[in-house]
Amino acid sequence: MATSVYSWSTTAGTNATADANVNWAEGMLPSAVNDSARAMMAALAAMIRDQGGYAATTGSSNTYVLALSQTMSSAVPALIGFRANHTNTGAATLNVDSLGAQPLRMQTGVALSANDIVSGCNYLVTWNSSSSEWLLVNPMPSALRASSVLGTPASGTLTNCTGLPVSTGVSGLGTGVATFLATPSSANLAAAVTDETGTGALVLANTPTLVTPILGTPTSGTLTNCTGLPTAGLVDAAVTPTKMSQPFTTATAQASTSGTSIDFTSIPSWVKRIVVTFSAVSTSSSSASLFVLVGTGGTPTSSGYSSRAFTFSANAASSSGFLLSGAATAAGSSIHGHVTLTNLTSNTWVCSSVLIDTSVNVATSFSGGTVSLAGALDIVRVQTNAGSFDAGNLNIHYD
Repeated sequence: MATSVYSWSTTAGTNATADANVNWAEGMLPSAVNDSARAMMAALAAMIRDQGGYAATTGSSNTYVLALSQTMSSAVPALIGFRANHTNTGAATLNVDSLGAQPLRMQTGVALSANDIVSGCNYLVTWNSSSSEWLLVNPMPSALRASSVLGTPASGTLTNCTGLPVSTGVSGLGTGVATFLATPSSANLAAAVTDETGTGALVLANTPTLVTPILGTPTSGTLTNCTGLPTAGLVDAAVTPTKMSQPFTTATAQASTSGTSIDFTSIPSWVKRIVVTFSAVSTSSSSASLFVLVGTGGTPTSSGYSSRAFTFSANAASSSGFLLSGAATAAGSSIHGHVTLTNLTSNTWVCSSVLIDTSVNVATSFSGGTVSLAGALDIVRVQTNAGSFDAGNLNIHYD
């Protein structure tokens, strides 16, 4: 008898004579140990190959024939594998080592459907002695069969096709029924679809062509009709490498050397935080107060503010703008610092500031406030209520 693990017993005491090439009998000769051990090694190596689908089946027309690396003299519930040599078209059988063709199934009593076994694929089976059938251990669900997913699509009909993209070179799809071809070509694509209302065939404006920008390196050009693209956080909604790496946008600085107000306009609607910077700002009046106003529609709002500023022992409030100091600034002052405007929710903004006048010893101002606008903020104004600006620079930064 040839060495075969399939003939070995699960009862240890009966294995002394189970295999002529493996002699583990009581009182065995020492000279038999090496032969027995090598025979067992060979049998185990062959079993590993059998489980790994080492052998391909033969046969045809739903009949699969399998010869194992070591002979199975009677069907036992061992785990064996095979590589299918053809795809089944219905109920199938498996004949292992000439033991006879027995049903090959996914589950007990249920015959295989077409394409449950695919040519070239590896499968594991085990013997079910109670029902005399070989059962697949790793069946492929019908939804994943190669004929419908991995292979060439069969002809058929797509129904309820609402939402299919038809904006480029396609008309007549509507919410109808799309009939697709098993082997599409440039000659027959135009006749591939009929809509639900029966108004005619799908029309392709141009012969379909796979273009490099989809799968390869994009070429230069312009994206059009791009509604719905995310643009929040991109300056003016224009995507450039520089802007993608720039979290904080700086406007153009303006000299505060004349006039009573300085405006920063065209602020994008997505902005949530604005910082106004002062550098050596001065006015010509000794009774001037500085304000920051915000607005919508290009016009600063001059009412509805709730703000208060403190400059050491002096403090003051204002409803006509964000007041920046609790006491009037002296002529020829030199004011430095920041005013931060932050979006609270919707069109409501809050303000906080810290400013210092370096022309005097004690002139540090703190302020805060809030205002609700009628629309999205798009303008920031810095103004004085007396005299005019006569020195320094102003700028804004936003994100």
